[in-house]
Amino acid sequence: MGFFSERLLQSMAAHKIECKQLAPKIGCSYEFVRRMTRGQSLPSVKLLAKMCSLFRWNRAELNEFIRVDRCRRKFGTTFWAAIGKNPRMEPVYILFPYLTVEEQKMWVASLRAYVEARTSVNRS
Repeated sequence: MGFFSERLLQSMAAHKIECKQLAPKIGCSYEFVRRMTRGQSLPSVKLLAKMCSLFRWNRAELNEFIRVDRCRRKFGTTFWAAIGKNPRMEPVYILFPYLTVEEQKMWVASLRAYVEARTSVNRS
């Protein structure tokens, strides 16, 4: 999981493109596309340019995703701690922006319900 891989997966789903179809469109192997979708590899500058053109991505935004993913890879959980974030919340930081406003509200309401239930059990 990574910021770049999630954007790639979302874009592929929106364009109804599978890894095998994407690879020849951007000039790389199926295996490399698969590794990018799993957060195991990141694109080169040239490959990113092709993907930005195909998916109409904002290049600066994607460069930032790649920079953050490289830092996460290099420093592990220390990365999150260094920027004052809880490392255990990484999936939330990555996935929350992909929810609609309504889904975000529902998710927060569910969390509140869990916390309240746990709190009321602890009081008993």
